[in-house]
Amino acid sequence: KETSSGGGAVVWLEPEKCTLAPHIKSAADKVIGGKYDLVMFRRADLDSYPPEQIHTYQMVQLAFKYLTSVDCDFLFGPVVLSHKATDYFLAYKSEYGDLWDSIHVPKFRIIRDCLPWTQVTIDYQHPKEQTMAEQGNMGLFMRRVEQIRLVTQALVDEVAQYKQNETTDS
Repeated sequence: KETSSGGGAVVWLEPEKCTLAPHIKSAADKVIGGKYDLVMFRRADLDSYPPEQIHTYQMVQLAFKYLTSVDCDFLFGPVVLSHKATDYFLAYKSEYGDLWDSIHVPKFRIIRDCLPWTQVTIDYQHPKEQTMAEQGNMGLFMRRVEQIRLVTQALVDEVAQYKQNETTDS
């Protein structure tokens, strides 16, 4: 949706998370109103997910909190962005393998650069069929382990690079 001042909101949503649709308007309104550049969703609970995915989300959320002191549902992909925040995603050069980093590193950089952001708590239920298909699947379990490793390493590197730049700029 475009506003008269040329602002608008860009929604990034994963296909299996189509049940988020009812929550998009309230998140987009926060961006369209010019108050925020990034709106992330925070799930009220993770009960509908397979245990492998629950623990993945929790581990990355904890790593993000340890590294940044920010408590958010960081690994949940769907977001609403201003055009300014969209530029962070478009400029990203897949520096950490491009499996998950292209979704998450730009969010970190938006927060790091102090663009206004917020999160909206939602009652999201993961599709039962997907939960059943993923639970107990050793291949998907190993993929989740790799996701924790890659995203956390990307965040560690990003924070270290930021701190290094801060000291050289001083």
